[in-house]
Amino acid sequence: MKKNFLLTIIALLSIGLLTAAKPAKKSGGKKTSAKTEVKKPAKKEAKTPAGEDPYGHTIAEVDSLFYILDDDKETATVTVPAEAGYYVGMKEIPEVIKYKRGLYSVNEIGEGAFEGCKALTGVKFPETVVAIGDRAFKNCTKLKTLSLPADLVSVGEEAFMNSAIRAAKLPKSVLEIGDRAFAGTPIKSASFGREMSAIPEGAYMGCKELTKITIPDGITEIEDDAFAGCVALQSVVIPEGVTEVSA
Repeated sequence: MKKNFLLTIIALLSIGLLTAAKPAKKSGGKKTSAKTEVKKPAKKEAKTPAGEDPYGHTIAEVDSLFYILDDDKETATVTVPAEAGYYVGMKEIPEVIKYKRGLYSVNEIGEGAFEGCKALTGVKFPETVVAIGDRAFKNCTKLKTLSLPADLVSVGEEAFMNSAIRAAKLPKSVLEIGDRAFAGTPIKSASFGREMSAIPEGAYMGCKELTKITIPDGITEIEDDAFAGCVALQSVVIPEGVTEVSA
């Protein structure tokens, strides 16, 4: 009896030992191995600061100037930089720029292109530029040096308003200038294109150093406040062809 009891205990201990010797089962799920993840370097993208304008034209930076490119016409318009006040010092605008595989003729200074660039001191235009847009150089308070291109056709509203230009001889080719185009500048003499028919509202308003104006024969209308606040103005020569002078 005692012998059978001992055999039973030995048998139970053997089962326990065998059970304890078995490795514990791993929790459910597939066997995974630890791997070190190597991150691939990000691809560099071509530099196109602003992408496209609302009309689908490419906007690109070439030699520190920003342009809107028209692939169909192969023309470029100087446009607003990515950062306010970006343009400083003397800027020379080229006649032609190269972008990728294309060549573009620079024919316009766009709306607000240099507006508020208070460290801009001068601009040299190429002869290819025929239009200067609205507010293109507004509030460029150090802009003094300026020579307009010979084939310029139009100057937009407030284009040079509150800048520091003292002289801006409009070429004979100019057909129109916008309202307040030269308002608030220290300009000393006013000029007009041969084909202009009207002096627009506030064109030279507040030009306190303007002393003399000679209006060409082609002008038939002088609009409101064209020369308001020109306190140093001593003489104005108005041709007989002027039929309307607004208050």
